[in-house]
Amino acid sequence: MRACPACPGFVPDHLAACPHCGTTGRWRRVVQALAGIAGAGAAMVTLAACYGIAPYDDPCVDRDGDGWLPGCYNEDLSCDPGDRNCDCRDFDPTSHPGALDPIDGVDRDCDGKDQQGPWLEIDAGPAPDAWQDVDANPPDAAQGLDALL
Repeated sequence: MRACPACPGFVPDHLAACPHCGTTGRWRRVVQALAGIAGAGAAMVTLAACYGIAPYDDPCVDRDGDGWLPGCYNEDLSCDPGDRNCDCRDFDPTSHPGALDPIDGVDRDCDGKDQQGPWLEIDAGPAPDAWQDVDANPPDAAQGLDALL
């Protein structure tokens, strides 16, 4: 037996409520509350299955249909610096992170600059001196290649 929390009586172990005042134990009330919450959740799932889920208006829309979203969470819809998942030009489907970026004055891969790919980084050596002396007596072309060697 256990003491009733609401009256001076006792509740037998095999009963869930006090036989004197009808008060249920604390755990019994917790279980009943959880069962009510679960029942409400089940009703919500049933309604969603029958009528569909309520529409959600997402302010972040892919306007060019390339699968990349713009910086929707900034006031000016711009991408944050270093955000590699943001479409910097959401009106152009050829511009998105990872796109080919030819040198055309337009940043198409959203890295913040027009492409300067590794294929352009050619070391041509030092620039020639504009005031360098020129050989005043070049080899005569009529002498052939032997004069150049």
